[in-house]
Amino acid sequence: MVAILTDIAIHNPRTFPIYASILSRMFTWVDVAEREGLLKKIRAKFKTVPHAGQLELWLQRFTEPTGLPANFDEPLCHSVTDPDHQLWNSDWLHDKHRKLLKASEYFDQGVFDGLEAVVQSEEVQLFNYGS
Repeated sequence: MVAILTDIAIHNPRTFPIYASILSRMFTWVDVAEREGLLKKIRAKFKTVPHAGQLELWLQRFTEPTGLPANFDEPLCHSVTDPDHQLWNSDWLHDKHRKLLKASEYFDQGVFDGLEAVVQSEEVQLFNYGS
């Protein structure tokens, strides 16, 4: 099932949030060792996909709360581990403006720490279909 979902996500980047939500639910059904292996295989598949940074954000969204070790390449993912991480090259800016581009200005560690391992449908739903 993971292979089929991954193939769909590779060909349809708009499905990344739903893909991550489904994967997060499926990861609860397998033991930790198998999760690590699946995550490595998924990341290897997406190495050839251009601009897969958004997917890495979603993968980090559900792997961090479960404690899965993963070092993502996406610069925004580094905000979780390094609050002083510069999101963009801002060497050319004045010092007082450069601090505005630090990850700690945009990333709320408290909210991230409170996330559940399973991505809820409210997080990925674009439109409310209920009455």
